[in-house]
This record gives sequence, C-alpha cells and structure tokens, in this order.
Amino acid sequence: MAIASALVPPLAVVGIAISSGEYALSGFSAVLFLTNIVAIIIGAALVFRLIGVHGSLEQTKTRLWSRRTRIGLYLVTAALVIPLGHRLAPQMKTGQIRPALHPVPTLIRNVVIDRVNMEPGIEIIAVARYANTPEAGTQVILASQVPVPVGFILDIKPAIHEIMGKKCRYGS
Repeated sequence: MAIASALVPPLAVVGIAISSGEYALSGFSAVLFLTNIVAIIIGAALVFRLIGVHGSLEQTKTRLWSRRTRIGLYLVTAALVIPLGHRLAPQMKTGQIRPALHPVPTLIRNVVIDRVNMEPGIEIIAVARYANTPEAGTQVILASQVPVPVGFILDIKPAIHEIMGKKCRYGS
C-alpha cells in the first residue's frame, strides 16, 4: 500500500500534466516518481542487509551484478539530488511552504499586505497563483478569528481587478 501511494500519484500527475500542456509540472512529478522508486529500492536493500539477507558470496558474476546495481543506484540518487536541490533552495530562502504555488505580481501582494496591515486580527496565509499562466488568476487566503469586514473585500477587489485586468471571483 505504501509503495502504491508513493508511486501512483506522481505518475498520475505526470500524465495529467502532459495532457494539459504543463510540461514543467510533468517534469517535477517525474523527478518525484523516480526519487520514490530509488528510495524504495535503497530502503529495501538496506532492510535486507540489516536482517542478514545477501547474495551468494561464491559467485563472481552475482557480486559483479550487485556492485554495478549499487553503483547505478548511487549515480541515479546523485542525479536526482541536483533537480530536487535546485527546487528546494529558493523555497527555503523565501519560506515558501507549498511548492505548487506560483508568485503573484508584487503590486497585488503589496495591495493585500497594506490592506491586511490596516485590519487587526487578519493574517495572510497565502497570496499566490496555482498555475504559471495569466488566466489562472490569483488566490488570497486569509485567517481571522472574527468575520472579515465587507469593506476589506470591497477595497481589495478593485485593486486586484485593475492590476490583473479581469474580473475577480471572491468566496468566503
């Protein structure tokens, strides 16, 4: 079950992303899929080694095959560290908690931050886009102990509409 949950979702995202023309997302999901496969193989090999299961020590062909497989896994692991590290480094610098979020224009972020600073008790959870295309729109997620005043939305809505140049939908 754990193996299926580690392999099927990234592979499904690869297929859906390719069919939607989101090739970057497809590539990131493929890297995750390969990373999971390598981690499962290395984890299984480590468990087998720890419980004392190993191949025959008399056969030189088996030892050569085993050595080549191990070297291949190490090389694939090293090759996967590069794209994963490349994606992780900027996220760690910005404190981004959801790697699927894309940045919004600075003007929109500033409008939201300025308006939130005027209203006590409201906290910004995220101001982002869920795709890197302009038609994806912007999502503003707020947290508040009290109901958000209607004036808050009425102030932000026209500003975002003006910057994005299209109609905005709002939900609560």
